[in-house]
Amino acid sequence: MKKIKSIIIIVLVGAAGFAYALPPNDYFADRETMTGESGTASGSNMGATLEDGEPDYSNSNTVWWSWTPTTSGSYEFDTFGSTFDTYLAIFTGNSVSSLSYVAANNNADSTVQSLICLEVVAG
Repeated sequence: MKKIKSIIIIVLVGAAGFAYALPPNDYFADRETMTGESGTASGSNMGATLEDGEPDYSNSNTVWWSWTPTTSGSYEFDTFGSTFDTYLAIFTGNSVSSLSYVAANNNADSTVQSLICLEVVAG
């Protein structure tokens, strides 16, 4: 397993054809910070955009979260419980144009939700 110290999480979902306000974490610089060893983050990418220089893994609109683990170990990130099709990707890096790909998932376990399991180092 890949060991990483700090991750950037991007969640992509399908929603097109309507006008929405930008979500607060639409841009990488405005990513929401997650804390703790477990928890739930919720949001929407309705109204989100593709940012110049951002990795394009699904050709969809993106929203951003970041998390730095305080304890080394195995962690899962998923979108289970979502009622729509999701795509989940994880990167490391400090700017949107220089992110390093870590993992991505679409349609885990024969569902339309996503799951990524990672071994991380406290950081």
